[in-house]
Amino acid sequence: MSSSVVTITLPRRLVEEVESMGLDLVDVIVDALSGNVDPSLTSEARIVLAERYLEEAREYIAKGGAVQASEKMYKVVE
Repeated sequence: MSSSVVTITLPRRLVEEVESMGLDLVDVIVDALSGNVDPSLTSEARIVLAERYLEEAREYIAKGGAVQASEKMYKVVE
């Protein structure tokens, strides 16, 4: 069974620059592609990401990490 997400490698400096601007790299990538791919694909990607963030939030809650969980939940509803 294949995963719904993949890991990519980017130069740390690029990631840090994007994050220093208060942006989420995944959102930047999805937004950049959204005008160039089938809209249903973009919607599907956002659903997959929301499900991933929700699962991560549940894991933080189980570990007592309320702050981290709330940050992930914010990403779910964003």
